[in-house]
Amino acid sequence: MASLANLLASLLLIAIFSPTPILCYLNQASVRVQQGATNTSAYHTYIVLVEPPPFNADEDMYHHWYESFLPSSRDGDLGKARLVHSYTKVFSGFATMLTDGELDVVAKKPGFVWAFKEKTRYLMTTRTPKFLGLRNGTGFWRDASYGKGVCNSVGCYDSDILAGLDAAIKDGVDVLSISIGLDDKFDKDPIAIGLFSAMSKGIVVVCSGGNEGPEPHSIKNDAPWLITVVAGSVDRSFDVGVNLGNGMSLHGEALNQVAKPMSKMYPLLYSEAQRDCNYMVNHAVAQKIVVCDSEAPWFVDSILQAGAAGVVLDNKASDGYTVSLDDDNSGVVQMSARDGAVLRAYAASSSRSARASFSYHKTFLGYRPAPVVASFSSRGPSKHFPGVLKPDILAPGLNILAACPWTESKIGPFNILSGTSMAAPHISGVAALIKSLHPDWSPAAVKSADDDCKHGKADAYAMGAGHVNPTRAADPGLVYDLGVTDYAGYICWLLGDRGLTTIVRNKSLTCAKLPKVRDVELNYPTITVPLKPTAFMVNRTVTNVGPPSLTYVAKLDMPKSLTVRVTPNKLVFSKAREKKSSSGQFRAVQPDHTPGSQLSDDYYDILLYIPLIDSPTTILVLLYDCTGPGTLR
Repeated sequence: MASLANLLASLLLIAIFSPTPILCYLNQASVRVQQGATNTSAYHTYIVLVEPPPFNADEDMYHHWYESFLPSSRDGDLGKARLVHSYTKVFSGFATMLTDGELDVVAKKPGFVWAFKEKTRYLMTTRTPKFLGLRNGTGFWRDASYGKGVCNSVGCYDSDILAGLDAAIKDGVDVLSISIGLDDKFDKDPIAIGLFSAMSKGIVVVCSGGNEGPEPHSIKNDAPWLITVVAGSVDRSFDVGVNLGNGMSLHGEALNQVAKPMSKMYPLLYSEAQRDCNYMVNHAVAQKIVVCDSEAPWFVDSILQAGAAGVVLDNKASDGYTVSLDDDNSGVVQMSARDGAVLRAYAASSSRSARASFSYHKTFLGYRPAPVVASFSSRGPSKHFPGVLKPDILAPGLNILAACPWTESKIGPFNILSGTSMAAPHISGVAALIKSLHPDWSPAAVKSADDDCKHGKADAYAMGAGHVNPTRAADPGLVYDLGVTDYAGYICWLLGDRGLTTIVRNKSLTCAKLPKVRDVELNYPTITVPLKPTAFMVNRTVTNVGPPSLTYVAKLDMPKSLTVRVTPNKLVFSKAREKKSSSGQFRAVQPDHTPGSQLSDDYYDILLYIPLIDSPTTILVLLYDCTGPGTLR
């Protein structure tokens, strides 16, 4: 069994992106399919996928094979080497400097598969172990030599990211944690294609889901072989009481707090017309607590310098409970949309008599509600592949304490950061723990354990299967497994031979020989089925990773608007790693949000819960929520 130290040390950490248009080539009758090319003489970096060399090759021979596709080993302007990176593990291919005209020539050579014009991805942005129920441990990263520097002050280049992935696979890592947003279809994205190779070699790939919520269809990293993570809150609050003159106290938060509460009440200044707080006259804010819109914080410093007693930044309504804390002056308090609405109503109704003060309560643990899906966290369904549920899972990603020794933070060499890039490493850590306990599990089994063993009530397009539960994930009872052949059948159904050649790149697999796997038949731990009055059948296969003798019985508690029949309704396992299949027949009368079926086991401490949500065309079925019996809400 691999040591936990090595597993945790072998995480490859990369940061997040901003999308730009992709330019690509396909060798289809040598037709160029680049979009928007304007200058055929300028040099660009391209990621070029080619067939492997027609002989057993070491890295030097790969290098020579790749150079055989190029017009010369150096460009014609500055004499720089054309071959930027040579890849052997993420795929057979290379990064090179070419003009558009030269790429046309390369694309006509035998063995050429596909080319992508390089994009630049941009960087985005501890209480959580205890919140997740984990014991304190020792940090291993400082003692390790792993980690690939693929980003600089400008951003993260595709060619460098792929070089980092290539090196990580060579290092034999167990988990990749990728906080880069992939927004293109996975057959059009070289990073997603490279991550398929990582998955095929047994590496668990965890990706952030993006920070473009709460709009639907904003989820990133939607390839089914990735664990797509979104961000939620923890039960920690940097609590500040905003005490009103009418005796009411509202909940606020502030990173920087003073030891004593305000000695008196101050007039409360709020104007709907001045929500951005662009007060041009200093005396208008002197010795007052000013209420401002959280979307316009750039006037805060000038307001405080003008003598304001304090500032309250209240969220917009779409942010809900989410308060993403900033490293502001101690006189600044941030507030949720709900509490902010109460504060504004009081200020407007009481006019000149409205008064308030702050009382500082430091860090408060056990705050509720928690976890809550962060408003900025991207939402599903996938705009490219809605038949596979994305995101996969929710993890802490709001106001996470992080070491930032290079910052000039007011709280020292630390900072509070928010984003799905904060959430993904939590799932990476859980995946490493699972791999340490079950080193023979496939990446899909690890994903299934994470997805199956969680708790939550929010919309599945907001939180996937729910909030991660590491203890349950380590011992899930049943998992849904997937291998390269399963994904290949799905790719054949979705994209045909072209997609199979580009993504899987295995000559022994052809769409003519593979069974086509529809999205609903992919052995995913969730199911999306059409919302139709006619019967719709779905099959799933589960693997017993619990005790050898185990029985699961389907106990259906469905809304009247939906009928579900599970066959067989009992799964009896007699040995470990045994596989059993069942089918579900779904028939909908009308959409309904009512939580649905339960599959329970009297001999094993697992309650398998299937909540249902609807969209205009689908019902989403989440299988196997491992909350304990009696805890279901």
